[in-house]
Order: sequence, then structure tokens, then C-alpha cells
Amino acid sequence: MRVNRVIRERRPLTRPTKTFVIYDKKTGAIRGIHHIFGASPGGDGVLTAEKRRRASDAVASAVMKRTASMSGVSPATLTVLELKRPMPRGARPMRIDPAKRRLVPAPPSGRVKLSRLIRPARRVTR
Repeated sequence: MRVNRVIRERRPLTRPTKTFVIYDKKTGAIRGIHHIFGASPGGDGVLTAEKRRRASDAVASAVMKRTASMSGVSPATLTVLELKRPMPRGARPMRIDPAKRRLVPAPPSGRVKLSRLIRPARRVTR
């Protein structure tokens, strides 16, 4: 005998629930970005604010240690910024302003200068 079951599927998350940006304390250069897509269902009702804060700190420190080991720098030179919104999309490079702890567009590095040995391509007219 076959039983009719209702299969309920959750839709995949469209954006990350947490975004951690790991950056250099002095320069503000971004070393790594980690997106966390999962969350326990109903966890906000069970956990107190202090437990949520400690869990967030534990995740941030684990992410920072992993990024430091991957990039080959000391964890003391890095710090973590937890974003409330997803990372902005676009072609502009971003960095962190260390004084304000905010994500800002990186200043342009200047024009790309061509070597004098490489001449610009000319159109051939006939």
C-alpha cells in the first residue's frame, strides 16, 4: 500500500544571513570575505542576546584565524567587520576605513601608463 506524502522543500536562501569581512587593521585592505548562509530555525527565540553575541564572536574569531593562516599573516594584524547587509555588487574595488569601520570604495590607483616601447595601434587607411 502506498501512502501519499507531502514533500515540503525549503527554497534556497537568496542572500547570506551573515557576512564577515576580514581586513588589515592599519591599511584597511580586505584579506577575505566569508558569507554564512545557514541559521538554525527558531534559534532567535531560544537563545538570549548574550548567547547570540558570544556565538557571533566565536564565528568571527574562527573565520579570522582561518583567513590569517591562509594568507600567511599574523592574526594580530587582522580584524573582522560584520556587515548587516550583503556586500555591494559592482566593479568598484572596496576597502575598509579603519577609523570609521565602514566599507568604502577604494581610491583609484591611477592611470595605467603604457610603455614607450609599445606604440598605440594605428588604423590603416587605404
